[in-house]
Amino acid sequence: MAQFPPTDTKEFASSFSRFYIMTISTAPTPPNKAQRQALAQETRRLTPQIIRSADASTEAIYYSTQLPRRGPTPDARRPRITVQNSDSFTAARAILDTNPTAKIGVLNMASEKHPGGGWLRGALAQEEALCFRSTLASTLHKRFYPLPVLGAVWSRNVVVFRDEVATGARIYEPAERFTVGVVSLAAIWRPLLTPDKRNFDIRTVRDKIRQTLRVLAVNNVTHCVLGAMGCGAFQNPPLQVASLFRQVLEEGEFMGVFEEIIFAVLDSRGEGNYAIFRDTLQSH
Repeated sequence: MAQFPPTDTKEFASSFSRFYIMTISTAPTPPNKAQRQALAQETRRLTPQIIRSADASTEAIYYSTQLPRRGPTPDARRPRITVQNSDSFTAARAILDTNPTAKIGVLNMASEKHPGGGWLRGALAQEEALCFRSTLASTLHKRFYPLPVLGAVWSRNVVVFRDEVATGARIYEPAERFTVGVVSLAAIWRPLLTPDKRNFDIRTVRDKIRQTLRVLAVNNVTHCVLGAMGCGAFQNPPLQVASLFRQVLEEGEFMGVFEEIIFAVLDSRGEGNYAIFRDTLQSH
């Protein structure tokens, strides 16, 4: 795990922490919308110093069109694929705990129109959760938007410096912080479904999955943290999306490219998208 130099703890004293008075027997209460807005402003304020202390940057690579198909690799082994009921950055941290040299790429299921989605307004979907915890938003430059259908942004060194929002968004000590790459790509917004709600624009979704994996591959990622692309507010059918991920991952151009792929599918009950992705992908 990357080690960062100490920073001024007084300066980082969180004005947001008053919302999270914890005792041994009492868990923190998840923040309401107004509190998340305050958290977003604090994260944005702290970001420049976090970037400097970590020797990171706000640089990003913008891909406006689909990358070309990759040739086959000599080593055609399948990657390890697991599905976890987890936050994306938490899954990434678990990888680094066991493999500190891993080159990690995390999928940000991004807004097509707004950098960071609605994080400054206190919204809380996957993209917003990533922005609350890290320097990601500073790499999503307005000039990239609106994202083209197969457009993507690669942020090569995003510093994760806060805990999950649901557990208090604690600011990590310097030694706890870590960096990952993030690929931001938008799913289809509420696709037109057939009457049985099972089929939709499969070709475009398949190409979006390929683009995601190609961006990760061209940037030499070894361990991927993916997700249930578009299966929340965007209302993409999860069984079909999971099946498309399975099909694309079995294509020759991706064999032997990645060592490990984790699908981080946060599901409070564990019976919805998480169960569908687990049952579709875990054994493959």
